[in-house]
Amino acid sequence: MDKKLFKSLLLLVTVSIVLVAAIVKIDWILGLISTCFSLLSPLFIGIAIAFILNPLCNFLTDLFAGKYFRKKRSAPQKTPKWIKPAAIAASYLVFFAIIAVIILLFIPSLMNSINLFIQNFNGYLENLQQLFGRTAEWLNIEETLFSGVEKLLNEIIKNFPQIITGVFPKIFDLTKNVASAITNTIVGLILSIYILTDKKKLMTQCKRLSQAIFPENIHTALSETMALSIKTFSGFLSARLIDSLIVGVLCFLFMLIFRWEYPMMISVIIGVTNVIPVFGPFLGAIPSIFILLMVDPMQAVWFTVFILVLQQLDGNVIGPKVTGESIDLPPIWTMVATFIGGGLFGIAGMLIGVPLFAVIYAIIQKETLRRLNQKDKEQKQGKKPSAP
Repeated sequence: MDKKLFKSLLLLVTVSIVLVAAIVKIDWILGLISTCFSLLSPLFIGIAIAFILNPLCNFLTDLFAGKYFRKKRSAPQKTPKWIKPAAIAASYLVFFAIIAVIILLFIPSLMNSINLFIQNFNGYLENLQQLFGRTAEWLNIEETLFSGVEKLLNEIIKNFPQIITGVFPKIFDLTKNVASAITNTIVGLILSIYILTDKKKLMTQCKRLSQAIFPENIHTALSETMALSIKTFSGFLSARLIDSLIVGVLCFLFMLIFRWEYPMMISVIIGVTNVIPVFGPFLGAIPSIFILLMVDPMQAVWFTVFILVLQQLDGNVIGPKVTGESIDLPPIWTMVATFIGGGLFGIAGMLIGVPLFAVIYAIIQKETLRRLNQKDKEQKQGKKPSAP
């Protein structure tokens, strides 16, 4: 048997065995992947923080080096050693300052809003029940459509103390998960410092390893993909956070101006969920509208109109200005990326899916253009008249 044919058959049999084993043991494989992700979560958190702070760190490095103030000189000068650690330290100072402002200014007001909402919850449910009753009476469908809803609301009002009491046994699990998340975040924060400090060294090591293992063409493609991925993920994550902060602040200011209820709590919901592309605004708007519907139906109506206007403003003005050129992905593929990422990895997948698809989309675009140009050249060469 030909040696090349034997290798091809062996590869085919190996791949078939691996695929069959993966299908048979799919639950075990998914569990193993979940365990690995859980164990490596501090590393992923560190990489995410490093991606978020990398643009700020680069800006501060250029700022401290005088790039924005000095005129261009013919001979480039060596960057002083103190600039890089100073830029990293300043980046983390800004990061911690933002967190401190959020904790000191927003958290107390948010907790007060939540406590007030819980205290008035029974009254809000009664308001909602009366609203359903009036609507059913006006539409003359009381016995058919809203009877089940009214029964559910009555059960909630009647059993509300028991519902609250039943939540307490789960507080221990919640506390354990929160403690684990805090620990992972602290470890990830430390790892992010190392990543930002040694990012050039890490990149060089990855490139040397790729160059040693793969052929030159594959190594070049991997290097270009890595550079594109870092630029895309860093720009996208930073832009989403800034965009969500702007949307949350605008929501808070307008709710204060119109004197709608629970401005802080609802603005935090809108701002946090806005981080998720495409579906985030809807995920935040639905519970916010429901909260206002229980308080005052007219506030819910006007808030719905305001959210629609705000999301149009964000999608057409704020978002493109903040994101810039970090994401060049058509809306249809953005929706597909968010849907697939969310289906595979939940909320984290919704956030990561868009920049990942943007990288894949850019690679496919580049490869398609290269092949079209190659075919065009081959066609032109084939049409050249032969020499007499």
